[in-house]
Amino acid sequence: MSERPLHLSQIDGVTPARKDAQIVVAVIRDVISRTKVKGSERLAEFKRMRVETGKGGVVISNHLAHPDGPIIKKFMNKNGIEHLVAIAAKGLEANPFTAFLSRSVDKISVIRDYYSEAYGSSPDNIDDLDELGLIQWKKRVKSSIKSVVESGNDLLVFPETTRSRESKMKKFKKGSRFYFLDPDQAIQPLSISRTEIILPPHTILPRRIRGKVNLEVIEPFIVWQRREELGYQPFEAHSEAENEQVALAMAHHTALEIADRLPSNYRGAYSTVTHAEIREEFAVHS
Repeated sequence: MSERPLHLSQIDGVTPARKDAQIVVAVIRDVISRTKVKGSERLAEFKRMRVETGKGGVVISNHLAHPDGPIIKKFMNKNGIEHLVAIAAKGLEANPFTAFLSRSVDKISVIRDYYSEAYGSSPDNIDDLDELGLIQWKKRVKSSIKSVVESGNDLLVFPETTRSRESKMKKFKKGSRFYFLDPDQAIQPLSISRTEIILPPHTILPRRIRGKVNLEVIEPFIVWQRREELGYQPFEAHSEAENEQVALAMAHHTALEIADRLPSNYRGAYSTVTHAEIREEFAVHS
């Protein structure tokens, strides 16, 4: 991490932010400036972990509305995380306002239905891909994600894969296990709330919001350390398939930690789940 991160334009599959899209971000700038942040001091530990592991980190958040990405990007940039690449669905391009929001961040575009399983990428029409083509797109996007982190840049992920239309957390998708398969990966969980008021479902233009958006920086961790803290055996004790199962459990543990920081009406699928229940559901018996 001592060297300057590889420029995003040099990474296959990454679309750098467009400067002309910043005009749309200005529409919600007053909301960004009034975001109430808790735990920002924890970012210092996340930065230390990135230096320790020698690569970029993965920022994981719940997802309530399309402005979440620009709001988080602005906050992270302000606090020294300068190169943050978001995983974004191609469907955002359908709405002119959300299209500009999407273009205001550096991103890897994905097709949502396949991203939930294995990070399918971005042809214009999924029907244009045969089975072999789909496998190739999946590999390409996985490679892009890996390149972003290994080049010293950071990744922003919404593992629910789409915003919640009911303003409640949905279960993290199976594909989220990918971020927990590298023992040395630094993870920074965030919780965000009240952004759904800015751009409710089925609306085109943002609304003014009274009060503030809430953003909390949760304790960061390195995957192998957190895995052992939660009572799982080291990577070398399991087969590849078993480690994938534990990685998915880790994703759900992280989701629960995010949900616990949210007001109760936002917790949704994680409102009654416990860490013990997650361990039992994903128990590995070698």
